[in-house]
Amino acid sequence: MQIGKLRNRLALQRLTETRDRDGGVNRAFVTFAEVWGQVRPLRGEELLHARQIEARTTHEVRIRQRDDVLTDGRISHLGRTFNILAIQDRNERHRENVMQCVEVLN
Repeated sequence: MQIGKLRNRLALQRLTETRDRDGGVNRAFVTFAEVWGQVRPLRGEELLHARQIEARTTHEVRIRQRDDVLTDGRISHLGRTFNILAIQDRNERHRENVMQCVEVLN
């Protein structure tokens, strides 16, 4: 991993549930960490390869390795939101998380 490429400030988010006073459940994404990373749109052959992992993959996001990032979470960056579809530990060296993501369009 080239640390100099991790120049985007990313908010890692997870879905949380809270109960309101009437007994209902409110679900919302909450930021649990801010990290430096790289957001890169996939093109051409990269996109074809990534879609073998997940059919909707559009972006690859890299961050330093963390154990608390899960596929039910998402990433927020400059007003854009990316759902995490798959997480890879390249070469199983526990140095970086490489995530296949799809951008959520509002």
